[in-house]
Amino acid sequence: MLRHMRQTLSSLTWGKAACIVAGATLGAILFSGLGLGLVLRGATERLTEVSATLLHRTEQQGQEVSRAFKILNTIKAEPCSEAENQAWRRLVFQSQIINDIGYQRHGFLLCTLTSGRLAAPLPLDKPDLETERGARVRLDATRPWAPDTPVTIVGQGNYSVALRVDALGTPMVPRDFSVASLFVNASSGRIARQAGAPVALPQSELVNGRIGWRAGQLFAVGCLPEVSTCHVLSASLPTLLSPARPVLLILALGGGLTGALGMVSVLTWQQQRRSLESRLRQALIRQELFVLYQPVVDAKTLRIVAAEALMRWELPDGSYIRPEIFVAIAEAGGFTGQIMRLAIQQVGRDLGDALRADADFRVTVNVAAGDLGGAPLMHALQTHFLDHGVHPSQVAIELTEQVSLETQAAYDGLRDLRSRGFQIYIDDFGTGYSSLSYLNELPVDAIKIDKSFTDLVGSGSPKVGVVAAMLAMAKSLSVAVIAEGVETEEQAAYFRAHDGAMLQGWLFGKPMSAADLVAARLAQESLAQAS
Repeated sequence: MLRHMRQTLSSLTWGKAACIVAGATLGAILFSGLGLGLVLRGATERLTEVSATLLHRTEQQGQEVSRAFKILNTIKAEPCSEAENQAWRRLVFQSQIINDIGYQRHGFLLCTLTSGRLAAPLPLDKPDLETERGARVRLDATRPWAPDTPVTIVGQGNYSVALRVDALGTPMVPRDFSVASLFVNASSGRIARQAGAPVALPQSELVNGRIGWRAGQLFAVGCLPEVSTCHVLSASLPTLLSPARPVLLILALGGGLTGALGMVSVLTWQQQRRSLESRLRQALIRQELFVLYQPVVDAKTLRIVAAEALMRWELPDGSYIRPEIFVAIAEAGGFTGQIMRLAIQQVGRDLGDALRADADFRVTVNVAAGDLGGAPLMHALQTHFLDHGVHPSQVAIELTEQVSLETQAAYDGLRDLRSRGFQIYIDDFGTGYSSLSYLNELPVDAIKIDKSFTDLVGSGSPKVGVVAAMLAMAKSLSVAVIAEGVETEEQAAYFRAHDGAMLQGWLFGKPMSAADLVAARLAQESLAQAS
C-alpha cells in the first residue's frame, strides 16, 4: 500500500494536489470541530456544576435571613434599647452574611447596631425592588449602615438586615466565569442587580432558568423563587478556548494530516482501480480470463449432474483477482457483457462434447442483470450452444449474486430466455433483494440455497428452521433445489432427505478444469457400469 501511495505522490498533478489540500482542510475542520465540541461540552458541564453549587449556597443564605427575621420578631425588648442591641449582636455574631441590623418605623430608620440610636430619624429611600413576599430590597446602601462599604439592605416589617455584597459566595466561581447576583420579582418583572456585571438577558429567561448561548457568551441561570434571587454565570468563547488552544492546534494538525493521508489513499485506490480496469480490458481482449467448473451432484446418487461455470483471472505473477472485484470493476465500467460472452464461448468449447453426449447433463452460467435484456447474450448462447447441438434445457442462466431486476428489459429478457427453453436459476437464494418476488413473478426452475444457510445445518442453531422452510416452499412450487457450500456428510444427509435436491460444495469437489471435470464424470460412469 505504501508503495502505491508513493507512486501516487510521484505522479502528483495540480488536480491531485488540490484534492489533497481539500482533504487536509476538511480533516483539520472536522478534528477542530470535534475538539471544540468537547471543550464546550466540558464548559457546559462545569457551568452546570458551579450553578448548582451557587444555588445550594444561596438557599442556605436565604434560610439564614429568614431565620434572622423570625428571631427579630420574637425579641421582647424595647426597640433600640441596650437589651435589643445585645440580641442583635448575638445574631450578627452567629451569621455569616449579616453585617448590621436596623429598626425602622413609618418609613424612618431609628437605630442600627453599628450606629446606635440616630440623633434624628432618617428617612429611608424607596426600595430598589420589593419581592413577591413583601421583602424590601435596597442596593448599594451606605450611611448609616456601612460608611465605607456598600451593602445590600433587606427589610421586612420593622426590621432590616445589611448583607455583604459578596453574600452569594462569588469567590467559589472559577476565574474564567463571571457571575451576577440578582433579586427578581417574577410577577412585576422587576430585576435588581446586587453584584456582578450587567446582565443582557430578558426577564423571561432569567425567571425560567436555562443554559445557552447569547451574543457569544455561554451562560447559565439559576433561580430560587422562594428567596426571590437569581444568579447568572457566563463566559465568553475566547475565554473558554484560551486554555484549550494548544490541544485544538494539535487536533487541527492531526486532522489535516489524517485528511491528507485519507485523500492520498482515495487517489491511490482510484489510480489502482483505473489501472486494474485497464488491465482487465486488455485481459479480455487477450482472453486471459478462464473458466473453472464446480461439480453439482444428485443428493441421492452423488452422480455429477451439472457444473457451475466460474470465471477466474490470474495475473502474470501467479496471483488471482477475486471475481467479486473484477466483476464490480466491469459493472462500473459497463463491460460485463464481454466477460459473459467470453465465459459462454469457453464453456461451449470446453463442455460441448459432454453436453451433447449426455442430455441430462447441465451447465450453469452466471449472467449480470444488465446483460439479460440485450441481444449479445442470446447471440452468444445461439453461437456457442444451440448451433452446436446443445439443447437449451442443458444451459441454466444464474442471476448473479444479489442482483436486482430493476428494468423491464431485464424481466423481459429473462422471460424470453425461459420461453426458448433455457433454465433459470436463482443464485444465493435468501440473500438477494428480490428472491421471493422472483419465485412469484418468473418461471424459475431452481433455487440455489446460499452457503450461509447451509452452514446452519449441524450447527445447533435454531435458525436451521429457515432452511426447512426454504425446502418446503420449493417443494410446494415444484422448484428444484441446489444446496451450495456443502462441506460435511451431516449437511449432505440433511438435504438428501429432500426429494430432487442437488448438492454443490467442497465435499464433492472444488472448482476444477474442464478436463478434470470430464475425467471425474467418466470415472463415475465406469464405476457405475462395473457395479
